[in-house]
Amino acid sequence: MQRFLAGRIIGIAVSLAVVAGISFFYRHILHVNQTTVALSFLLAILAVSAVWGMAVSVAMSLVAVVAFNYFFLPPVGTLTIADPQNWVALFAFLVTSIVLKVLKPARLRCFFRRRTNFTVLGLVRLISMKKR
Repeated sequence: MQRFLAGRIIGIAVSLAVVAGISFFYRHILHVNQTTVALSFLLAILAVSAVWGMAVSVAMSLVAVVAFNYFFLPPVGTLTIADPQNWVALFAFLVTSIVLKVLKPARLRCFFRRRTNFTVLGLVRLISMKKR
C-alpha cells in the first residue's frame, strides 16, 4: 500500500513539474498560440495517464486547465474565461485523462488474444508438419 501511494505521490509531483515546465516554457521562452499550448498539455496528460494511471492524470488535467486558463486564455492573469468555447479545453483535458484508462485494458486484451492466436497457429503448423 505504501509503495502504491508513493508511486502516486511521485506521479503527482512529476505531473505538477511537467505542467509548470510547459507553462514556463511557452510563457517566457517560446511564445506560441493557444492551440500549441493545449496540444502540449494533452500529450503530457496522455503520457502521465499511460505511466501513472487515471487518478494522477485527472489531477494533472485539472492543474493544466487552471494553468492554461490563467497563463494563456484571455483575459490573461485571471481565472475567468471570456469565451465560452474555451470550456472545450477543460473537457478535452479530462476526456484525454480518462480515455487512455479505458482503452488500455482493451488494447491489452487485443494483444493477448492476437498472441494466443499466433501461438495456436504455430502449434497447428508444427503438428501439420510432423504429420507429413
